[in-house]
Amino acid sequence: MEQDTKGSPRWPLLGIAAGVLSAAAFIGGTSVMGWDEGSNNVAEKLGDKYNQLILAQLAGWMALAALLVFGAGFYRLMQSRLPQSSMLGMVAGAAMLATVGAGIIGYGSMASAADSLPGNRLYFFEVEDPDLPLDEQSFPAEVKSTAYYDASNAICYAWIGVCAAAGATAVAVFRHKVFPRWIGFFSAFIGIIMTAFLVAGLPFGAAFWAPLWLIVMGIALAVKAPAWSREPAPALT
Repeated sequence: MEQDTKGSPRWPLLGIAAGVLSAAAFIGGTSVMGWDEGSNNVAEKLGDKYNQLILAQLAGWMALAALLVFGAGFYRLMQSRLPQSSMLGMVAGAAMLATVGAGIIGYGSMASAADSLPGNRLYFFEVEDPDLPLDEQSFPAEVKSTAYYDASNAICYAWIGVCAAAGATAVAVFRHKVFPRWIGFFSAFIGIIMTAFLVAGLPFGAAFWAPLWLIVMGIALAVKAPAWSREPAPALT
């Protein structure tokens, strides 16, 4: 616990990194798609933007790695400030861990669809003959564009876990005063608006709200976590 009470902990900075990298991965991975142009055009764009897809997926993997460490640090800080009987810290930590697990599936599926995994890069998009028309390839354009579309969706859904962590944080603030009230209001806003997005059938919103929460929390914790970690846990009431 020495590093929690002396100096400035570095793990909050990984929250900022996770938010920025996940947003960059989403923008870079989806900007190549124009679903109103037909699956042939989509497949061609995905093939033409191979290097961009590689960078987007790399940013995504780095975001998950940063989130894994940030989630562990956040869980430990929450547990140190919550009554022993509270499970809110575990809920927040588990929700972020769930995002990491789901994100591995999402980014792995995207890498498979774009054939950016180690091995033969011509396997998916160009098959045996790069000059073969899309309609005559072993993997039709519809399969290629749909696979990538589904992988992008999976990544959006993955970040819902971070929004759930925001909701748990809000409850912890209002019930146990573990952080300043503005963090509670901000976290509650993220949790409520994400719930509204889900009810409206727009789970893609998690790709925006989760990074926003991570960036704000990362900045707040980087500045104030040393002071908060030195304060005693609130009394059980």
